[in-house]
Amino acid sequence: MTTPSPPPFSRWLPIGHLKGALFLLISFSVELAQLHGDGNADNLSKLSLDDLFETKVITIKSASLREQPSTEAPASISVVTHDDIQRLGYQNLADILAGERGFYTSSDRNYTYLGDRGFGRQGDYNSRVLVLVDGHRMNDNVTGGVTLGNGFMVDSDLIERVEVVRGPGSALYGNNAFFAVVNVITRTGKDISGVETAFSGGSFESYRGRITMGYELDHGIDFLASGTVFHSDGHDQLFYKEYVQPPTSDGYSRHTDAEEAESGFARLSWNGIKLEGGWVERTKHIPTGSFSTVFGDPRNSTVDGNYYVSATLDHTFENDLTLNAEVSYDTIYYKGRYVYADASSAIPGATTESIEHLLGRWWTEDIHAHRTWFDQLTITAGFQIVENVDQNQWNYETQPYHQTLNANHHSIIWSPYIDSSWAILTNLILSAGFRYDQGDFVGSSLSPRTSLVYSPAHSTTFKLLYGQAFRGPNAYERFYSDGGLTQKGNPNLGPETIETYEWVAEQKLGQHFTASVSAYYYIANDLINQVIDPADQLLVYKNISNVRGRGVEAEIDGEFGGGIRGRISYTLQKTVDEGTSSELNNSPRNLIQGHLIVPFFDDRFSAGAEIRYISKRERDPSGESPGYFIANLTLFSRPIWHRLELSASIYNILGRRYFDPSPIELLQPVLEQDGRTFLVKLTAHF
Repeated sequence: MTTPSPPPFSRWLPIGHLKGALFLLISFSVELAQLHGDGNADNLSKLSLDDLFETKVITIKSASLREQPSTEAPASISVVTHDDIQRLGYQNLADILAGERGFYTSSDRNYTYLGDRGFGRQGDYNSRVLVLVDGHRMNDNVTGGVTLGNGFMVDSDLIERVEVVRGPGSALYGNNAFFAVVNVITRTGKDISGVETAFSGGSFESYRGRITMGYELDHGIDFLASGTVFHSDGHDQLFYKEYVQPPTSDGYSRHTDAEEAESGFARLSWNGIKLEGGWVERTKHIPTGSFSTVFGDPRNSTVDGNYYVSATLDHTFENDLTLNAEVSYDTIYYKGRYVYADASSAIPGATTESIEHLLGRWWTEDIHAHRTWFDQLTITAGFQIVENVDQNQWNYETQPYHQTLNANHHSIIWSPYIDSSWAILTNLILSAGFRYDQGDFVGSSLSPRTSLVYSPAHSTTFKLLYGQAFRGPNAYERFYSDGGLTQKGNPNLGPETIETYEWVAEQKLGQHFTASVSAYYYIANDLINQVIDPADQLLVYKNISNVRGRGVEAEIDGEFGGGIRGRISYTLQKTVDEGTSSELNNSPRNLIQGHLIVPFFDDRFSAGAEIRYISKRERDPSGESPGYFIANLTLFSRPIWHRLELSASIYNILGRRYFDPSPIELLQPVLEQDGRTFLVKLTAHF
């Protein structure tokens, strides 16, 4: 079938929106320059060519499996640093990504879901973005997803930086790298250089405690070990008008919002050899009556856990050949406890429990090498095998005991891949590569990518990007069933695919500003959606959607010598289901995200302000979450007394009421999110 060419942007991107975005970006730049007080707002047009060409380039690894300047990377890139995380009061990976250009999050008061480029399906458990920790895949082998909130394995204090690589990444990473790849780079023992403890407390009787040890020992041995505990009582009560049913219910769910988590992380490295592992377990009580459970019953809950261990060798030989090899073992587990009304009992209010378990275990062996010839041609080649030892799911009812699901599966995926980069000229780079994945569930998938990066001036970069990616149906989508209560499986699911075209322009404006604009268009076919089967009213996953997405993302970064820095971005996007010609659910047209960090008292203190605007989002079959604007503020101190750091954050400082569209398994079309909350944190270094 011939793929139609993309329609002109003018047909769906109103020029008025673009003018407004440009005015907003320029105004932010002027205000930031005036705040700095160096006259840049008036003198920007008077800068010499030498001033314009003075640039600061970020180096990343995630885009091509090797270190390279972000200006040469074949993708639209952004990086969040450890300092940003501290000064903006980010508590977990979900907070970090929610502030990044083009990303947005939503919550069903159990899990946090990530949206990107106008696509945000609750219920996919974040299986369309690949998340890595130090290059190690964190998406599991049962749901394909990853927990981004308090159930993420790495404490935000342990993150050195987060590399965000937008666009399809299957050409290097295979399954799940559908819309983006996010690589969380952790701090080293040398960064800690001693013992570090932290304690925070805030709204809803929430607290978090962490202790970390890190040292750089003799002979280059680096050691780090850390543990974190978290607890929150959650809201005392939450009101949902859909459950007002006098006299049995007043619509309040009381003491059903608690959450707790425990995690650990450790690494030992020496001379290119690295041993690393981590563990996390999170328990969340469910206040929403999801999946037609008894509303307000405190027994409704989920437990998610995972751990991994890995051994990595990274070595460069005398002929400049660099070899990287990793062997790892992962385990994920899940227990859901759902309480239903017992229709078979003559006792009023009698209930029965449905218990479900997931268990996934897998080995991964990956080896790749790269080498550069004549300072012009770099080739990376690799091979990966994933052996899914267990992809198991069980479900049973307790009173009386009755097993409704016992699905045990295993699979193997093998994947060769190659990537090349050719510096045709000193300022023109052509990159191309592909990966072939063969295995159960994913079938046979070929994922190519190519790019052309051109820098007509030292301060200017243009990128033309093309790539394909896939996501295979996971074991949960194919086989999960709760015995006819709410959901059934579909073993006939096939993989979904995406084809993306993108143009990126990056411009350095003197010593202080960087501007970027990207325009993308993608075609996603055979998307797997969770729908209600009209034949039996059960939830089921089906390949039923073809989607087209288009968008423009514009961003300006500012950074000054006094430590003042900020960023603001505007995203205009539209994502349409071809079958219905309607825009997707949970797909905002407009996003505005920005932050400003202002140090004072010789950088001993700083104020970090963050803003987010998300326009309205639809929810099928009914309901709409209105657009909202929220602002957060964090006051942060460097060590001021006996190596103590203090920070205080107020989230949603304006106290705005705002809502997220809910997943299909909830009766409520939208869910209200938290109002104004606070957090105080004390960190000590020894």
